[in-house]
Amino acid sequence: MECVLKVISGADAGEELRCSGPETVLGKGARSAVRFSGAGVSYEHALIVRGEGAFFVENLSANGTFVNEERISGRVKLRARDRVRLSADTVVRVESMTVEGAAARGNGRTRLLLVVVVLRRAARRAAVLVDPFGGTGAADYGLAYGKLLAWVDGVEGTGQVPAGTAGLLRSAWRLEQAGDKAGAGKEWVRLQVLLAGGAGTLPPVGPNDQRALDRLMQGKATLNDEGMGAGLVEFVTMEARGAR
Repeated sequence: MECVLKVISGADAGEELRCSGPETVLGKGARSAVRFSGAGVSYEHALIVRGEGAFFVENLSANGTFVNEERISGRVKLRARDRVRLSADTVVRVESMTVEGAAARGNGRTRLLLVVVVLRRAARRAAVLVDPFGGTGAADYGLAYGKLLAWVDGVEGTGQVPAGTAGLLRSAWRLEQAGDKAGAGKEWVRLQVLLAGGAGTLPPVGPNDQRALDRLMQGKATLNDEGMGAGLVEFVTMEARGAR
């Protein structure tokens, strides 16, 4: 999948960038694919996210991001010829977009059953975890989130998790930390659905990983990919259910 953007207005007019990774930052900062120089553009102004067979844009700036002259909140799906305005004079246009072919979608369907099995098993465990930390009170969701996000960033391109997992994980956590429980709840559910039906293959849960999330939140151990996959599903399931 690839999304081609072109700067059509502003100090950087004529520049093109190709978005093919899970996330592409637009702004003035070092992480930006194009270092914008126009006034009013933030260092990390907007985020282009690849996922669910499409590309989306998300605002990161207090100055706001506009799609076809409408200010956005949350994540907005991009279409060819859409115009994304970052400031009064800096406008980016979606020149073209390619999506996954039928073969890739077919491969995703063949892996769907494995992901669903993992998710259902995690949901059953979460439903009976009245005190998953054995009364220690040592749960650290921020620690678990940081470890899970770092792992997802590292494996998303390998097919172990569906494309777009990292972007939704960041979005849900950011909304929750901002106090937007309703918005965060919707993003957690979207991520839960993506994990259940996406094109990634989460590793099966082994007998030693049934308390993977507990171990992550207490910082007790470094888990392998199998354990991290189990911890991710448990973390998202609990958040989507509002279990913490």
